[in-house]
Amino acid sequence: MTLASGKASTAAPPLELGRGAWGRLERLDDQRWLMVVTRFSTQEPSRLEVLLSTNACRAWQHVTDLREPGRKFDNGHLLRLPNGNLLLTGRSLVDGQSYHLPVYASAQGGRAWQRLSNIDAIEGNAAAQKRGLWEPFLFLLPDGRVSVIYSSEKHEGYSQILSQKTSQDGGHTWGAERHIVEEPRGGKLRPGMGVVSRLADGRYFLVYEVVGLGRGLVHYKISPDGEQWPGGLGTPIEGHEAAPYVITLSDGRLLLTSCQNTLSISEDTGRTWQRVGRETWPVSFRYTWPALYEIAPGEVLAVRSEGMIRLRWITLPTR
Repeated sequence: MTLASGKASTAAPPLELGRGAWGRLERLDDQRWLMVVTRFSTQEPSRLEVLLSTNACRAWQHVTDLREPGRKFDNGHLLRLPNGNLLLTGRSLVDGQSYHLPVYASAQGGRAWQRLSNIDAIEGNAAAQKRGLWEPFLFLLPDGRVSVIYSSEKHEGYSQILSQKTSQDGGHTWGAERHIVEEPRGGKLRPGMGVVSRLADGRYFLVYEVVGLGRGLVHYKISPDGEQWPGGLGTPIEGHEAAPYVITLSDGRLLLTSCQNTLSISEDTGRTWQRVGRETWPVSFRYTWPALYEIAPGEVLAVRSEGMIRLRWITLPTR
């Protein structure tokens, strides 16, 4: 596969949004975007802050904070529903005692939130063994149902698996758990940090790390409908390790990053990948928990969370 000449441009300095982690965005319309970030304090457990941009992510203002009293609240993720309402999830925990994946809803553009449901929970002896739930990722299925992929340590014989649940009623209730990535016959490998993007042909592309292989070698699977996934650990993507994030661009190509802090692009739905120009960030492998969003055709926003939330705009080469 050959990319068109040119490199990704990252000339503009990054925008810094203060100390925090895990910045994740959702588009409201062409100019308005919401972001959820984890904020830390010495006075209380971590909380989620919701921010709003009205100029395509160039500037941000505080909207509200979400707290779960006495519990750490982080790993936030947003989803806009077809009716315009919003869902927000994350992980809520008391170390060694209780692990939840709560869901909140907003019909006011993110200004006010109501607790709606809980996707999954671990309590008691399993929680005391620090077997937790992590990194929920919400997405829509073809018929508008809401689905979620998350990392789970609750199953005996497995260090960690990727699980999926689906809601028939917009996140009020959740169906049965399905195991979608697990080490065959169990073991110490830890698939996790799942991210889903819908392909131009309607299928779904899932990326995730597998801790225990390298520094979390990135793998992928493809589903015809977002619910039925091939078995096993999936197919590795060389050159990417830990916390992957993938998006489908408006021209149909896939764009991938990870804690390697590089960009790769695929023109054949993930079968082959090529590096794109210069690095996303001027660092090699670091745990930066990255994310990617296409703001406009050919213009991508890269999010990095490493002590400070940083945003950087990238202009991609054309085909």
